[in-house]
Amino acid sequence: MPEDAFARFLIAFPDYALTAALDDLRAAEYGRLDEQRHAYLDYTGAALHAASQVREHAEWLVANVCGNPHSASPASAAATTAVEDTRNAVLRWFNATRDYVAVFTQNASAALKLVGESYPFVDGSRLLLTADNHNSVNGIREYARRAGAPVHYLPLEKDFSNLDDIMSLYRDADVRHELTTNARRDLIESGAYSYAALVHGLDGLLDEQGLTSSMTTSDRAAVDAILSRGRTTRAARARAAHMVGRLRAAQWPGGSVVRNVYRRLHSPGRAL
Repeated sequence: MPEDAFARFLIAFPDYALTAALDDLRAAEYGRLDEQRHAYLDYTGAALHAASQVREHAEWLVANVCGNPHSASPASAAATTAVEDTRNAVLRWFNATRDYVAVFTQNASAALKLVGESYPFVDGSRLLLTADNHNSVNGIREYARRAGAPVHYLPLEKDFSNLDDIMSLYRDADVRHELTTNARRDLIESGAYSYAALVHGLDGLLDEQGLTSSMTTSDRAAVDAILSRGRTTRAARARAAHMVGRLRAAQWPGGSVVRNVYRRLHSPGRAL
């Protein structure tokens, strides 16, 4: 826009000058938009990265050695620490450190698929969607219907002519309270989706197959002594102990099991 035309624009719309900070941010971090003449409106699909994020992340990658998370090597431990620090930072940002867990996914579709697969839809539940929505959001309705939960659509018109009516429903405190109360009851307070419930369920499936652990106190002490040697992580110790218990349940001799665990933990180039 020519300078004189822009000056006239500011006279006609003086409030526009209040957003000058956004113009500076766009020029500094997203200059490629103007350089390539883009009007980017797909933030529901993929948010644009800032130029400084790319520079800082590249510097971090050059300065650190990171391996596959959740293993025992120094490189893996560094990656695990970075991932968990990032997870905690996300939770702090949303003031959600108490009751929530941050789960990183490949993209929005993968995240929505997890929601659809894990949400405890039952007969009497209600899924409320806007008529115009992300395809993966619409996909959640199949999980709801499979459980007998009705699906409702808010009929948002393409020209947004009924937006006020839709927003008034969203602002209804009773509706919001019902939705959030049901979600908290089903997902958190029920304990049905806790780590303890997951472990209990897996152990139950193993027990059904006759793989009940029968380790004696002396066997546990021997395994604990072996696993305490060297620089093994808590995750490695837990996995090794669980492996020993299942092998004993399959009638493996206790002494042989302990030796096998020792070799797996201490042989070069081998990992659990």
